[in-house]
Amino acid sequence: MIYRILWVALFGLLPFSLSLAQKYDSHWTFGDSAGIDFSDTTNPRPFKSHCRPSISSAQTQATISDENGKLIAYWTYDTLDQRPIYGRLINKYGQPIKNGDSILSYPVFANGAVFVPIPNDKTRYYFFNISPMKGDQKTSCRKIGCTISYAVLQVFSDERIEVLQKNQILLEGEFSNYLGVIRHANGRDWWLLAHESTSNRFIRFIITPNGITNPTYQAIGRGPTSFELKKEFYYWLGEMTFSPKGNWLCIGASGLDLLELYRFNRCNGLLSDLVVLGPDKKISYDFYNTYGYAGVSFSPDESKLYVSRVEDPPFVTTDRYFKIFQYDINALLKNKKYEHLIIYDETNNNIPYLGSHELGPDNKIYIAVMNENSTAPDIRTRLSPYLFRINKPNEPYPACDFQEKGFFSRGGTFYGRLTQFSCLSGTDLTHSDRAH
Repeated sequence: MIYRILWVALFGLLPFSLSLAQKYDSHWTFGDSAGIDFSDTTNPRPFKSHCRPSISSAQTQATISDENGKLIAYWTYDTLDQRPIYGRLINKYGQPIKNGDSILSYPVFANGAVFVPIPNDKTRYYFFNISPMKGDQKTSCRKIGCTISYAVLQVFSDERIEVLQKNQILLEGEFSNYLGVIRHANGRDWWLLAHESTSNRFIRFIITPNGITNPTYQAIGRGPTSFELKKEFYYWLGEMTFSPKGNWLCIGASGLDLLELYRFNRCNGLLSDLVVLGPDKKISYDFYNTYGYAGVSFSPDESKLYVSRVEDPPFVTTDRYFKIFQYDINALLKNKKYEHLIIYDETNNNIPYLGSHELGPDNKIYIAVMNENSTAPDIRTRLSPYLFRINKPNEPYPACDFQEKGFFSRGGTFYGRLTQFSCLSGTDLTHSDRAH
């Protein structure tokens, strides 16, 4: 009997333990030819990717490696097509993947594309994305995203990758620019989360070996009011992030200047225990007086939440306010005091624009930046070759060791966006103790 119990205890944890070796986020591709190779997490190295941004707002980034950390594919804006609603999938050599052209997407949906491995299949992957076009690919949507669609890739070898299906409609509606992915508590399946742009409803799917379940909905938190909808203020922009172990979800919705923290249940996919951390200031309905919350991320131990904020006051052409906050989640829960430490605070019109966050396989947080100089004739001259980095994110400030020139990325970060592994900064698809 004792041996039987030990057998069940050991092998009941097997799916959880096996995924510790999975390295789906070992490579990041982004910006203008930028990339990071995390094969050696003690010494991440920049490499030249084949990303070629060709319009000033191309923010969508997505990359996937296999479970052993070998780069497979990534999404890029389709420089050959030039139609803004399409992108294409390329392999690690920068070559077009067979049938991977004309992928319905949109380059300004920074959190709107992500790869997901198909459970129990080492050769096939989903590519999910959000588009402002309806399924007929002719009718546009004015309320942010109209369609969540997907493609299916199959890897036969490094040189032979094929898209078996593309532009498959998962759901039509009115969506924010967020797609979030986190490992299901069963250790095999995945949760896929989206949010409606015109309400407070989350949408969730389960990705299983047999396919994708029908959507289920949960209304929680604050959505746009009828007055805000008339002014076209939607629940969008910013970033949505799962915590590394999947216990929390944070959304910085710049469209409403909201910062919301939820508890997440990986068993049933339900959100609860909402904590509203923002807005910091009252939003103006005549002029956007803030860029709002640009990026959010969690520390590896889930004790800290990091948030970057950009404010652009109306009628002020010289000063912008750039800040990075650190919240102590344990203190939030224990004392109900929503205080934060400011680890970065600058007021200048020529400093880097703060963008998305991503928790790396090396347990350091990387923050995308861009030199926002609108007078530069070439967008590439406005790219920062450096990423901000928080080297010890579990520690309180200043021990967290924030560095402005934390990593030299070699190519720059285009419009302040990094590659997406679940549209969220702590949600790489790598470590099972992170529940991805």
